[in-house]
Amino acid sequence: MTSPGGNDDFHPDRVAECLAGDTHAWEMLVRHFAPLVHSIPRRYGLTPEECDDVFQTSFAILFQRLGTIQDPQSLPKWLITTTTRECWRTLRRRDKSVSMDVIAPTADALAGPDALLLSQERDQAVAEAMGKLDERCRSLLRMLYTTTPTPKYAEIAETLGIAVGTIGPRRARCLRSLLELLHATPTGASILPEFE
Repeated sequence: MTSPGGNDDFHPDRVAECLAGDTHAWEMLVRHFAPLVHSIPRRYGLTPEECDDVFQTSFAILFQRLGTIQDPQSLPKWLITTTTRECWRTLRRRDKSVSMDVIAPTADALAGPDALLLSQERDQAVAEAMGKLDERCRSLLRMLYTTTPTPKYAEIAETLGIAVGTIGPRRARCLRSLLELLHATPTGASILPEFE
């Protein structure tokens, strides 16, 4: 198994050692996948404390369910799925106005692991691109597309301290910037038909 964290100290056979109660094997597993798990909440813009909570919860869930994972090679996908769900829960707790339709997997995505992974790759590509936008664009797009119900332009203008008449043109510029950022990555480019 290639190390997501850049070291090769974990082999799939060690899963059996973890299940047998080998604490050293468990420590190696956590160390091996720590960079992957840490990267996900950071991409969602969580605070350092929230990132730590998501990290601990994700590995606690893995510890409880390790015996149910039939193919050790699927551990990275399993951890991505679990960690992403914990990020969504954290975001939902933090801001009750965030629409779960935007951040949660759709029913189609839950139909199978491949569909779920594609959904998560899409969400991750959009989250990464959003993270590269300037704060004004991020705030505007979040208010327009992740707040339920969508605020009226007057409310958006007041919150962001901008004129109502600038919201439409600014939204167009921000979306154009987001699409350019998505074009720059293979995953983003693959999902662009959904947004164009």
